[in-house]
Amino acid sequence: MIDLPLFPLSQGLLPQGLLHLQIFEVRYLTLIRQCQQQSTPFGVVMLASGQEVRQAGAQERLMNQGCVAHLLEVEALQPNLLRVLCQGGARFRLGEHVQAPNGLWRAEVTLLPDDPHVPVPAALHFAAQRLEQLSAQWHERGMDAAQWPWRGEAAFDDCAWLAHRWLELLPLSPAQKHSALLEADPVQRLQRVAAWLKTF
Repeated sequence: MIDLPLFPLSQGLLPQGLLHLQIFEVRYLTLIRQCQQQSTPFGVVMLASGQEVRQAGAQERLMNQGCVAHLLEVEALQPNLLRVLCQGGARFRLGEHVQAPNGLWRAEVTLLPDDPHVPVPAALHFAAQRLEQLSAQWHERGMDAAQWPWRGEAAFDDCAWLAHRWLELLPLSPAQKHSALLEADPVQRLQRVAAWLKTF
């Protein structure tokens, strides 16, 4: 178990994925500055209910899995406006969590083991081919690497990596994303995502 400050979002974060944020709420300015000073990560969880920006009288309810976020870049645009880039690390299971008076959540979390490398079954090769085609189009258009949804080498032949990239790209609801992430088997996770991919 480890203790993490939390950043609830409607769409969440996935391992190796990138998260671009503009921070202006006091609770998250505090979070980012502390993480930057201490070189520590924070946790991103999806919202089961509530809004990303705090509203008087509104309650936030968190889903029970999230992802560790590691700071890559922090840029001060104004005294109380930060542009932040993070990358997803390990997934975690949410334990006891409390919300401070300023609205910032903290939680005890259990880190989940990294997904093993599992080759993409032949029946799901179309999901890899479509993502390869999409990335080829990005190359052809001269899309800047900073705008890609991942950094580092692509792993089109890995079930978990491929499932996570499509979960980021497809217009799915938080509940759909969360249900896929509850699949412990990377093949089953990709099968669920591939079924949605066929509908788009």
